Amino acid sequence: MATLGDSYASGEGAPAAGATPWVSDVYGDSGADGCHRSALSGHTVFGTGLLRGDAKAYVNASCSGATTVSLVRGFKGERSQLDALGPRTKTVTLSIGGNDAGFGSVATACNTVATVPGAPSCQAALAGSAAALRALTTAPAGGTTPLEQTYRAVLAKAPHAVLVVTGYPLLFPTGAASPRCDVIQPAARTAINTATLQLNAAASAATAAVGGLYVDLVRPFTGHSSCEADPAASWINTIVPRDPVLSFHPGATGQAAIAARLQEIRCFVRPGR
Repeated sequence: MATLGDSYASGEGAPAAGATPWVSDVYGDSGADGCHRSALSGHTVFGTGLLRGDAKAYVNASCSGATTVSLVRGFKGERSQLDALGPRTKTVTLSIGGNDAGFGSVATACNTVATVPGAPSCQAALAGSAAALRALTTAPAGGTTPLEQTYRAVLAKAPHAVLVVTGYPLLFPTGAASPRCDVIQPAARTAINTATLQLNAAASAATAAVGGLYVDLVRPFTGHSSCEADPAASWINTIVPRDPVLSFHPGATGQAAIAARLQEIRCFVRPGR
């Protein structure tokens, strides 16, 4: 079994306690190279549980910042994530697309806490994100979307696997926002949530097209956004000045919720490498 994708699969927002919070594995030292794979990743917890702790039969090749392109080509000095797959792979979990759509750039450019040197204006970041999302989810005449092409590339390397794609939760409340949400400009909050729903819809359709399983994370994270009025209710980190890479990623409780959501489809997947 293998996990591929980005920081939502690597568990970047939920480092395990201790001096070395990031896992070193067959793909490399994920702390040193910035891929930031955590033992608390919901995908990892699900995968190792499915395999009853058989670590040799599971690999998490995901990497913070990965896009559909870098997943295939390799990233941050690590080889292609597709190298984790083979004819014997029975299950692949995947989270990808958010970096293609530039969600991180919007969060950086549109935050109200600090100006980031070199960041585009909020308006420019929003426009760039919208264009990138269209490119990722629009199919040419007679073709398939780049997102679906990525799913098919995964299954080409693991032809006997069940592909399980997780969507993204909404970062911000859809109703009245808490003052804690003021770390991101209001227009950007709305745009990010709207784009997230659009990306999720495209991911669900592409997953169905390749015969995979799509796992929704919007519903289980409702009421647990990055900036709930009660901080204890937030399963997603807000801006973390002391360690910015943790910002807007599911914390330990959020990753546990992802693992629980994956557990709900356990009967449809197969243990084993």
